[in-house]
Amino acid sequence: MHRYQTVYRDLLGQITSGSLVPGTVLPTEPQLAKAFGVSRPTIRHALQMLESEGLVDRRKHRGTMVLESKIEQGFATSIRSFHDEMRSHNRVALTDVLACSVGPADSHVATQLGLGEGDPVMRLVRVRHADRLPNVLVKTYVPHALYPGIETTDFRTTSLYATMRSMGAPVVRAHRKLDVALADREVATALGIEVASPVFVFHTVAQNADGRHAEYSIATYRGDTNSFEFDARLE
Repeated sequence: MHRYQTVYRDLLGQITSGSLVPGTVLPTEPQLAKAFGVSRPTIRHALQMLESEGLVDRRKHRGTMVLESKIEQGFATSIRSFHDEMRSHNRVALTDVLACSVGPADSHVATQLGLGEGDPVMRLVRVRHADRLPNVLVKTYVPHALYPGIETTDFRTTSLYATMRSMGAPVVRAHRKLDVALADREVATALGIEVASPVFVFHTVAQNADGRHAEYSIATYRGDTNSFEFDARLE
């Protein structure tokens, strides 16, 4: 067995056993190298393996931090709020609202929502946190004519879907497309990750019971802290 594998297995065992709890900052590479009696490249290789499995987060000037286990979400195949999804995993959901305003739909948003270019839409930009860790950046567009005044809602504490339901036009179905991408600077800054880190990108078009398009959103999830479950059947 290579030395980096020995280091990897030792640290992995400490993480899975709970000896190293989420939020723990590991010793520096020189300190770990001295403790294990190996070189810094060996330590770096072991930490890279842990990082690739989503077990640690490595940052310049901050060190290597043990992460929570990945959140296995049913978002891809179900319609429920982020708060409800996090509650099902015993996580605390928090929301930062970066922008919320009404303006004209550009051609792309108008096409997705079945509107005319320039029709008024609410643009809502949020960073959703799981246990205080930035988890997903969501950009949402909602037809203002269908939900007049919705922009006055405090989306830091109120679910978008709950608000739509209270306004008499709940979302009942959605079509989602999943892409895998690399984080640009905007996404990296919002989610606290490195530029070019892998991310999941969901494009969602949701409808209400009347078949009207109620929401178009782009949700960009961290790749290191999320996984998604899909059910399939043979046809």
